[in-house]
Amino acid sequence: MSATKNCVVYLLKATDAEVFDFWESLIGVVGHLVPYLNSSYTSALDIVIFHESNLTNAQKAKYEGTDLQGATLKYHQVTFDYELGTGIQHANRFLSGLMYKESIMDDYEYYLKLDCNSFLMANTNGYGDWFEWMQRNNCEYGYINDTVRDGGTHLYNASGLAIANKMYYSNFELGKVSFFQSSAYQNFWKSLDDQGGFFSNDWYRGQATYLGVQSQMNSSKIKAITGIMYEHNAIYDDS
Repeated sequence: MSATKNCVVYLLKATDAEVFDFWESLIGVVGHLVPYLNSSYTSALDIVIFHESNLTNAQKAKYEGTDLQGATLKYHQVTFDYELGTGIQHANRFLSGLMYKESIMDDYEYYLKLDCNSFLMANTNGYGDWFEWMQRNNCEYGYINDTVRDGGTHLYNASGLAIANKMYYSNFELGKVSFFQSSAYQNFWKSLDDQGGFFSNDWYRGQATYLGVQSQMNSSKIKAITGIMYEHNAIYDDS
């Protein structure tokens, strides 16, 4: 095992409300993840902000003064075609597949993906550094919970897999970048994407990720995350 460069990933919409949420989420990362990083496992941590061209300097100024305790902000611009679909449809498509093909992701071994309104409140994981936890447990996908997703029948039929109509909670997830960049995952994801359902049937990223992980990853490398308390619409407490 060796120290790796890792990242926390956000997709930030350029509205004042979401920028404020992101700032509060960033404070949670600085308070409940960064202090626990083990330099033997995490050599550097970047906060990767995927954004569109309309994110303004004034909006950036709302959070850029935050003391990141050694972490680094990285911006990466993306473009969505709104003639194809809505913002949430593009987000579900991007975060379940296209994100891993962005060049910036080549720099990282592991990622923690958070929604802008996911707020870390406590970290009592035995390792503290969740990227260390990923390495020590030979984990390639770490999830908080899975659940049945209503309205996903079309996606599960489209996949051709005999897998339950379930999804991962996608507002807090850990992953190994190389798996999601692999031909196995990307080819499977493309077989879904080519059917157009992210736009025509509102396929959800947690569903697509669930199908891809369950069908393409060795089950021994899929593990539930424990020892965390965070808020996303409601408080999730496994601390």
